[in-house]
Amino acid sequence: MTLENEIIFNKNNTVSVPFGHIAESYILHYFLLKNTCLKFQSCLQTPQLIKEGLITLCHVEDKGREYVQEIQTDLKKDKLCWSWIMYCAGDKNHCQHKYGSIGKCLLSCQNYNLNNNLRNRNNMHHCSVHVYLFSRLSYFNLSHLLQIKIEGTHLPTNIINNVSKISRINLMREVQDKIIVSYHADH
Repeated sequence: MTLENEIIFNKNNTVSVPFGHIAESYILHYFLLKNTCLKFQSCLQTPQLIKEGLITLCHVEDKGREYVQEIQTDLKKDKLCWSWIMYCAGDKNHCQHKYGSIGKCLLSCQNYNLNNNLRNRNNMHHCSVHVYLFSRLSYFNLSHLLQIKIEGTHLPTNIINNVSKISRINLMREVQDKIIVSYHADH
């Protein structure tokens, strides 16, 4: 199977993928995340679900299957099993902060008055690009247990990121020949 066949695009701006290489490959090849240093925070809810007897590390228990059926019939609320948040570190000071500024905080930013504001490299507000990975108890019956949601942009679309320098001029063959002839005529 190819990567494209293993990715399910959902209506809520998420994609469903199986755990493993396919999830990793999707994130590595996503256009917004190329050449980006991602940092992460995790939130593991699995131990609580194991204590409640809903799951084990290998599979969903009978009590968990009953709970999933009650979720599907809207009798109970779905439970988060696992989540992982990755975010652009904004290390190069050219990303748009979560509250709108580029490179440094605005006065209206809630983190502006913090002593370690821009020195804290684990602060998620240095760039608005965030990647959310999560799995819920109701997904255990599905083949694609993991959902991925990518939000934000490094810069607004109306800002030119970099202006490339001209390194080569493409000329038609006739023009190149005239330049060569005139160069040899001068010497």
